[in-house]
Amino acid sequence: MCSLQRKRKHSELVADETEPQPLLRKNSRPTDWDALKVQAQTRVQKDAPSDRQNEEMLVDCLFACLKWLPDGGRESLAREIIISETDGSLWKVYQNLLANLLYPMKAKWHPRPMEEAQTTEEEFFRAECLERDSYCCVVSGQMERGHYKSLDDPPDVFINHVEAAHIVPLTFGSWECQSEHPTPGVHSWESLYRYFPNVRKSGMNVDKLNFSANGLSLGKNLWLAFGQFMMAFEATDVKNKYLMKVYDTFMTPDLFWIPTDGFVTFSRAEGMEHSSLPDPVLLDCHSRLAEIFDASGLCKYIDEKIEKWDRMRYGPEEKLKKDGSTDVAEFLKAGLWYSAVS
Repeated sequence: MCSLQRKRKHSELVADETEPQPLLRKNSRPTDWDALKVQAQTRVQKDAPSDRQNEEMLVDCLFACLKWLPDGGRESLAREIIISETDGSLWKVYQNLLANLLYPMKAKWHPRPMEEAQTTEEEFFRAECLERDSYCCVVSGQMERGHYKSLDDPPDVFINHVEAAHIVPLTFGSWECQSEHPTPGVHSWESLYRYFPNVRKSGMNVDKLNFSANGLSLGKNLWLAFGQFMMAFEATDVKNKYLMKVYDTFMTPDLFWIPTDGFVTFSRAEGMEHSSLPDPVLLDCHSRLAEIFDASGLCKYIDEKIEKWDRMRYGPEEKLKKDGSTDVAEFLKAGLWYSAVS
């Protein structure tokens, strides 16, 4: 068992016990982050509960984002919160975060393994990431099964299905061939750039989703955990060396494959000097989002909402029952949630 500690952030959502300050007026722009944060937290705490869509997660979500968004992004959010003079306008700030950033990042992350149909770009992305990473999971060192066979089954090698994980997921692209998936488009990129300004500065855009800088090779279970924000990589003072972070939803058996000291170093295979290593800016974005999901409880919330809607659409209760026993209100409520964030 490695020494890695699971992250538990739910208790940290209470606002700092600092003397509240007057709310920022529209023509006032304080630059001190501590003052700005307190004013934003004070405004959030004044929100009066209503029946607006998804409002039960508003306070936890905004508090988590104020805590974990990077410099530049957190200030943008705080000012949006502070100038929200009505609860309705505050809800719109929250709904924008949920619908245009958090939901596309998390809810419909449906990875497509090697054996399923992939585009030419995806195939090239996977091939380049695996070759750069010596056809091994960057965390566990397990070798990709196909490459293992091509080497005539070398001894003392652990094997696995190894896949290339996207850091910024493919849901930020446009999968027109899969209509049930959200196609975030310009609004999601605007939100990503606003709250993670270094992502814009890095040059990341929709055309670079399948660049090697946006990917890393992971064994099947770790690949799924990374995409669902059950694990993340936190930068250290050493270039390309990261601390592994896992969260409460991470599967205990998979801890066996994480290095005992919790650190992972990325490197290129010989002959792959032209291939970019995972971009630290994108990994920082993923790591901060993982903290936001964990601290706010939105991981579980989003999963439950989507699972409920999928059961209603595709399960035995998909169609309205002839005897009139269908809970139409619940059916409509689930459908409205899905449409509101898709």
